[in-house]
Amino acid sequence: IYEGIATNCNFTANNASFGGAIAHGTATGCTFTENIAGVHGGAIYEGNATNSNFKSNKALSDGGAIYNSWDSDNYAVNCTFINNKAVNGGAMIFGQATNCIFIGNRASYNGGALDNTESTNCNFTNNYAANEGGAIYSSDPVKNCIFTNNSANYGGAIQGSVNIENCTFISNS
Repeated sequence: IYEGIATNCNFTANNASFGGAIAHGTATGCTFTENIAGVHGGAIYEGNATNSNFKSNKALSDGGAIYNSWDSDNYAVNCTFINNKAVNGGAMIFGQATNCIFIGNRASYNGGALDNTESTNCNFTNNYAANEGGAIYSSDPVKNCIFTNNSANYGGAIQGSVNIENCTFISNS
């Protein structure tokens, strides 16, 4: 889908250079599974997601599930991200994540779950980055989040200059 709105849809095993399933669009109540982007945004490139699930999506560069540009106000709200992969931002890069769950996402460089993405009321469990930020790399602010068993070479849970408020950290390494 290009420049569209998807509601209660399933996207499985789609491929594109930018946004394996959606580019410049919005998803509500959708499920994204095993979509691949040759460059950015395994499932969504430049878009919003609400009440959606992302599982095993992959970007060969940034944003395993969602990629937004650095000055974006795009968001993910009430979403679940499981086992997504990218070089940076295993689940998402740039934008805002609110009330989301991130489990087992991986980055071969920085930000196992998030890279440069604001996060509020999110849970991060078992995310991994080979270099920096097992759960989060250089994202600001981080509020009311829980980090459990995330890992990276530098910053098991978070790496980078960030403002952290009211968060809980358990067994990160």
